[in-house]
Amino acid sequence: MKKVVILQKYIAPYRIPLFNGIARHPDVELTLVYYGKPEARRRWSFFAGREFSEVQARCVSVNSGYERNMEFPHSLYADLVRLRPDFVICAPDMGGIATGIYSWKHETRYAIWSEAIPATEGRVSLWKKKLRQRLYRNAESFIVPGSLSETYIRAFCPTAQFHHAPNTVEEERFSLDREGVHAKFAGERLIVTFSGSLIERKGILLLLEAFIRVLREHPELRETCQLRVLGTGPLDISDFNDENIEVVGFCEQDAYAAHLRESHIFVLPSLHDNNPLTVVEGLFAGNVIVVTAGVGNHPEAVHGNGSVVSSGSADELAQALERLVTLPRAELLGMACNSLDIAHDFSVARSVDGFLAAIRGNSTECCERAV
Repeated sequence: MKKVVILQKYIAPYRIPLFNGIARHPDVELTLVYYGKPEARRRWSFFAGREFSEVQARCVSVNSGYERNMEFPHSLYADLVRLRPDFVICAPDMGGIATGIYSWKHETRYAIWSEAIPATEGRVSLWKKKLRQRLYRNAESFIVPGSLSETYIRAFCPTAQFHHAPNTVEEERFSLDREGVHAKFAGERLIVTFSGSLIERKGILLLLEAFIRVLREHPELRETCQLRVLGTGPLDISDFNDENIEVVGFCEQDAYAAHLRESHIFVLPSLHDNNPLTVVEGLFAGNVIVVTAGVGNHPEAVHGNGSVVSSGSADELAQALERLVTLPRAELLGMACNSLDIAHDFSVARSVDGFLAAIRGNSTECCERAV
């Protein structure tokens, strides 16, 4: 039985099926050590049953913006000493620092779990790069959700060992079968959906501009096409008030999942975004997917089921939307069914397998030096 500790800033409901799957393995005793609190943009209130142990680290948390808290988890090293793990999974942050010190003193194995991609990490400070070089150099392996995250880490560690574990969602809540997808595409009205924080980075203003432009050039689409915006945030989008734009605001659980299942086209025009879960939700719900090249899971999530456009381009976004909403319905339906097939690659079971491979240590190869 291996004592495994996963360090997380907070418990998020979408992570619980993954952690439960790891905890069910007969050779794993899993403890989740978490610290801090969710940022203002995260407003979860529902948490499924948990099958793993939990420890709340002592932490000072300072709100430093809508998307970020400054975390000072001062008890993490002591927590690790008390738990005496055989294997630690951590991010390259304060939890990683505590793990690195603990590993150095107690010769404990650890893996780095990172969603970083080149598009999001280009502006990383020098000290953070130095920190990552040190943590990466001593990690046994890396757990990543996709190819772009592997690309980013290989710039530091060319010989690193990787275990792929895609980001996952509560599959049962979002999933449609083929019959359900056929039924929703049989209706006359197309629902285009955005889900995310109303912040500049998520590209919501670009989407609103592009959608209004499509309606202006094709006024007949007002009878058959609607944009639904799910989410809240500091941006004022009142300038885009239009009868074909429905701003739902914040919702969760079954109400949120129902919106995704009713949707036909999911759009996430982020300027840069690690590996957003909303894309995975859109896949399971049988949506055609439109994302930007700055969305971290686009290589795995979009092939034959939508479009990838340049980040920050309202023109390309409008062109992609125009092409999709004017396609013959049968062709659009085929793309949505492709999304269902792709969704299998984002299953909880596949992600659990990736974590278990890292815990078992299938290979002793690790990064020998940072560059």
